[in-house]
Amino acid sequence: LKLKRDWASLSLPAMQPHSVAEWFQAVPDLLSCKTWTLACARPQVQLLHRDCPWGGRLVKIELEGIDLKPGAVVLRPELWPTYFQQRPEKGVWSELREVIAPGDAILRTSVEWMPCRLTDALFSKFENSIGLACFRGKELRFKVSRDFPQQGDSGLTVEEATGQSVQRLAWLRPETSEGKGRLLLAWRLLDDQFPALASDQFVQYVECMQRSYSRFFPHLCASEGMKLEKTCYVHLSMGHHLRSGNPLVPAEAGSTDATYVEVGNKLGLSHWERFAGRFRLADYLKSFLGRLGVEIRIFQSMDGQDLASHQCVVPRDQWQRIRGRFREAFRVQRSAYRRCNGGRNAPFFHEDGKPELSMAPSAPQQQAQPVLVIRNTFWHVPETCESMKRCRTVSLPLTHIPEV
Repeated sequence: LKLKRDWASLSLPAMQPHSVAEWFQAVPDLLSCKTWTLACARPQVQLLHRDCPWGGRLVKIELEGIDLKPGAVVLRPELWPTYFQQRPEKGVWSELREVIAPGDAILRTSVEWMPCRLTDALFSKFENSIGLACFRGKELRFKVSRDFPQQGDSGLTVEEATGQSVQRLAWLRPETSEGKGRLLLAWRLLDDQFPALASDQFVQYVECMQRSYSRFFPHLCASEGMKLEKTCYVHLSMGHHLRSGNPLVPAEAGSTDATYVEVGNKLGLSHWERFAGRFRLADYLKSFLGRLGVEIRIFQSMDGQDLASHQCVVPRDQWQRIRGRFREAFRVQRSAYRRCNGGRNAPFFHEDGKPELSMAPSAPQQQAQPVLVIRNTFWHVPETCESMKRCRTVSLPLTHIPEV
C-alpha cells in the first residue's frame, strides 16, 4: 500500500507568544512588510495586517521619526505607578499588584485615550477587549525586553494576567544619532477578518495613533525614569570560580558532614555544610538567608533575559535592611570554606556590578525546511539537505594516491 503525504503541509501552528523574543520567533517577518497587507500609509506611519500564526489575524502600526534621546529604553512596568505620580500623564493610571521579576509585573491599569477609543470603534467587532476596554481596571501583565533582537532595542508585551485574550506588542528601536527612532505596535484579532469596509477611517486613525504615541513613548523612555530604575535594585555578583566546590551554607541541626569554625561561635554559625545542587546565585542566597531566618525577594532574571549563574538582583530597600547581617555571616562562610578546602581562596561578593546575561535569545532566522518525499517505506531526501546527510568517510581521489 502506497501512501502519499504532503509533508510541507504538516507544519505545526506557532505557540502563543508571551514575551518579545517569542513574538519575533512566532512572526519572523515582524519587521518587514513582505507577507503583510498594507491597509493605509501616511508619511512616517503605516497600518498593515496579515494572518496570525497561532490563529486569528495580526494588525501592526509602524511609526518612524519618533523623538528619542540616545540610550532611551522602555521603563520597567513596576515603576510606572511611582513615575506617573511624579510626572502625571493625562488619562493614564496604574496600580502595582505584583512584581514577578525586574521588568515583569502585573498592574491594574486604566488608560482613557482617544487612540484606544478609535481602536475599539474599528476592531471591537472582532475582539471585545483590544482597545479602551482592555485597559479599564483590568489586571494586566507587562513584560519588558531590552537589547533584542539588536543592542539598544527595547520592547513591551501586554496580556491579561491569566494569559488569555489580550495580546499586544510595542517595540522600539533608536535609529539615528539625532534622537529619532522607530516604533512598532502589534496586536491580535481573534477573528480572521480585517475591517476593510472601515478603510475611509484609517487615515484619521493612523494620524491619531502617530500623534499620541509620538508624545507618549518619549515620556515613557525619559531619563528621569532611568534614574528611578537605578535606585530600585542591587546587582549582586559572586567572585571566585568555585574550583574547589560550591560555597557553604549554615549547617542544619543534626548534620553529620559539617565543617566547624570557632570564629562563628559568636554569631551561632560555627557549623557549615556544602550547598547542594547546581550553583545559581539566586538559589544559593535563598538557602543561605533561609538558614539565617531571613527572607527577601531574589531574582535570577531581568528585562526578559536570564542573568549569569553567578549573578542575581534584589530590591535595594530589602537588601539594605539585611546587608549588615549577611556580610557578617558571609565572612564566617569564607573562613569555613578555606578550612573545608584548604588554601587561601574563598568566594567573595560584589555589589552593583555590571549585569552579565546568560545565553541571550538569538534573533529569529528563517531557514529552508528540507523536502521529504515518501515512497513505500523509504524517505527520499535531496542531496542539498546537508543537515540530513548520513555521516560517512570521504575517500581521496585517485589522483591524490602517492605512487609506491
